[in-house]
Amino acid sequence: MKKIISMLLASIFLFACSNSAIQREDHNNRNISSSSKRNEIYEYDIYMKKYGCKLRIKNYLNLNKEEIKRFNKELESAVIYLNKNYKGFIQKKDTYYITLHDGNGISYSNGSSVHYYRYLEKRAPIIHELSHAMFGYDPNHGSLTQEGLAINIQYKYKEYLFPNEDIPIHHLMKYFIKNNYYIPIDKLTNENISNSLFEVNNNEVLSWISYVEAGSFSTYLIDRYGAEKYALIYNQPSISIKIQEVYKKSLKDLEKEWLNYIDKSGSTEDVQKLIEKPYYNNLNNKLMTLDFPKALENLND
Repeated sequence: MKKIISMLLASIFLFACSNSAIQREDHNNRNISSSSKRNEIYEYDIYMKKYGCKLRIKNYLNLNKEEIKRFNKELESAVIYLNKNYKGFIQKKDTYYITLHDGNGISYSNGSSVHYYRYLEKRAPIIHELSHAMFGYDPNHGSLTQEGLAINIQYKYKEYLFPNEDIPIHHLMKYFIKNNYYIPIDKLTNENISNSLFEVNNNEVLSWISYVEAGSFSTYLIDRYGAEKYALIYNQPSISIKIQEVYKKSLKDLEKEWLNYIDKSGSTEDVQKLIEKPYYNNLNNKLMTLDFPKALENLND
């Protein structure tokens, strides 16, 4: 009898955490086990009927009722924003799989799945990673447009996180150029080396520069030529050829335009505020001591 009562109480507790039925299997029907320090995991669905999609949430953090309510609202707001402002980029999918993880990992997306870390620290890039899942992200096409657009969106959305927080992306770009830390754009569009440049675990400093360059270049193209044209080059193979086709200008010519714009853009004084923060201070110190010419030389096809 005690065992039955305990099981009933446990069921009531889990049901109270979610308005949807709790499931103990993932979407591939494989058994899942929790490595969470908060012990419990459960799944629930959010139906976005207006947009014809469902968000299946897998919670490894065992968020309380208020935390769940806040996360759901943030997620729903991001979906609404992307549908309202970037409808032309969205690749229709019925279900997006959202996982909240414990620990200090790096958030990422993979197909229609999004994995968030450090949510309770307010460091999970909600709209950034969701844009990857909703717009498509093919790692074989390099990372310039995919990461560039996500950075452009997160800043407009005021999701102030890596790589520039609340500092205008062009200001940080100018700071890098001023200090002779610039990766030629043809390297960022080279599909053979692009992914390694954007991989934080590979070289944190080069990754920082790559994300900023992608964000700045993409922001320039969107602001100067419009989002409609940018949609035509987004996540496309052979990006330099596609750019020539869409913009009727070579990648090199657009690079010159962009760099000229950066040169004439605002001050870099506000960048100091960013690099005074502990994480960016450490990152900037690594940047200043990096043998940058050698690092670029080692970027082989």
